[in-house]
Amino acid sequence: MIVIDTETTGMGDQDQVIELGWASQDRGGGMLIVPTVPIQPDARASHHITDRELFTRGYNQAQALRRIEDELIETSPWVFHNAAFDMRMLRQTWPSLPVPPVICTWRCSLHLWPDAPSHSNQALRYWLDLPVVAAQCPHCGQAPHAHRAPFDASVTLALVNRMVEMGFSVEDLVRMSGEPVVLHRVRFGKHEGELWVDVPRDYLHWILRQGDFDEDVRHTAHHYFHRSLTPQNYSDTP
Repeated sequence: MIVIDTETTGMGDQDQVIELGWASQDRGGGMLIVPTVPIQPDARASHHITDRELFTRGYNQAQALRRIEDELIETSPWVFHNAAFDMRMLRQTWPSLPVPPVICTWRCSLHLWPDAPSHSNQALRYWLDLPVVAAQCPHCGQAPHAHRAPFDASVTLALVNRMVEMGFSVEDLVRMSGEPVVLHRVRFGKHEGELWVDVPRDYLHWILRQGDFDEDVRHTAHHYFHRSLTPQNYSDTP
């Protein structure tokens, strides 16, 4: 398996990858990619990638795709910390890119550590005391830093290694990445901050009657709603 991280021009439907970083047990690397859309100011404020960097050291998109196909495609699975976002950005940049099976360490961490204070890879790095080994920046030779793709890939590598050390196989993690999560705390509404296990049954029932909650919220509400049912009220099942 190989861990991949992206930095992008933004988070919208037209945005693109401008940096790709990767890390595995025996290698790591990264490349800058010249986009065909402008970099949004809020994205630049996170990764600080400049136009000068891109145009002096960046690959064009066709060159970058060939490098991905040469160096990364054969290694399976690909590991991301937020696979839904990274995969969307990869497909927006290279619609024809073939993708192997995927592990999402963010979704796996929701399953494995539901009470973590945060599930960002940097927060989990410190909460779990992960040993992170990061090589020099492949672009400039300087010490890498957070919110650049090669360094963030090395953090996610330490995270997926911890999951394997716990006894989970690659197949387990691929499966877990695609399964809905039973969430720990409510992140919205009048019960924000409360444990889901303490949410009143009528509020769970209300959630299940709505159509605009994501899969994990609905799965969690369904889990606790049905756990609270008694034989006489099964007719109320939404």
